[in-house]
Amino acid sequence: MVNQLHDYFMRYFKHYRMDRIPNYEEIAYLASQGCDQSLGELDNPIVLTFSDNLRREMSDEINELRNHDFNSCIDHNGDEDMLASLLEESRNYIADVVWRCLLRTPESLSHLCLFKQLCNNLPVTSISTLCHDIHLEGFLRNEDFAINDGFSDVSQAGIRYWDGDFSSIQRTPFLKLHGSIDWFELYVSDGSFYDNQVGLVSQKLDCQRLKNENDDWLHSTGRPMLLIGTFNKISQYSAGIFRDLHCCFRSTLNNASQLIVCGYSFNDKGINSEIIGWIYGNRERKLIVIHPDPDSLLSNARPAIRNRWCEWEENGSIEIVEKLLEDVDFTDLPLRD
Repeated sequence: MVNQLHDYFMRYFKHYRMDRIPNYEEIAYLASQGCDQSLGELDNPIVLTFSDNLRREMSDEINELRNHDFNSCIDHNGDEDMLASLLEESRNYIADVVWRCLLRTPESLSHLCLFKQLCNNLPVTSISTLCHDIHLEGFLRNEDFAINDGFSDVSQAGIRYWDGDFSSIQRTPFLKLHGSIDWFELYVSDGSFYDNQVGLVSQKLDCQRLKNENDDWLHSTGRPMLLIGTFNKISQYSAGIFRDLHCCFRSTLNNASQLIVCGYSFNDKGINSEIIGWIYGNRERKLIVIHPDPDSLLSNARPAIRNRWCEWEENGSIEIVEKLLEDVDFTDLPLRD
């Protein structure tokens, strides 16, 4: 199925003479559209046509799927449900590969030293990241910088539970807007719906064999909470703990006069909208972008950003630092007093 969705994108790129290949988030987005259409979560006649074509093209795989028993949230009542199951499992497959790739231990964290300089020299209102790994928060904590990730301070049986409290003035909000490889939805055995919680699980624990402080078994989906895809993420920003995260992101961003961006492609419509609204919200605000090749960055950014870029440069709302992150020193940043 992943290969089939990949081929859909290749034909699309060829039609528009685009010299590129799809990334895993684009493939996951296509799988999500087909799956949501089958579940009734998406009402789009174009996607229905796509699903019908896909069902014909994958008929052999769908028939083979009938012989397998696997955990799926979808009841198998026909070919349409089987297609949705295949799409769902493909989406899970992509998420699992991403998760496992990000479990690697970094060889060095020296490239993150700029964050230490920024935190020591500026009144940082928040640090937001779209990365799923845990390298940056680990680096900041090792440097004794106080951050607040939205989870309780007290660990219970190796698990810190989500409380969404970012009110502490002693600690800087650290917002993982696309989830994290150590966040899991947890369900108490024989518990009620109200016992379900989101926990930050220590990497030393087996996410499939967890107990709470009362020695109750905890169940999870077996995979962490990661927002993977493209435009499907926008609807997820207003659900569950992500609603709290993005609310805090918006409020802390509005309290900042300068925004430093690094490693972001300007391809997330939701995040782009927040940045655009922030810049136009106050004439004194300034966007500082760290990137070694700004022309490449701009050519691949979404039109909402690309079409405003020159205007922002002309009025001094944006400045570029043409370096890799690891080569940037605090003194290289064109910060306003």
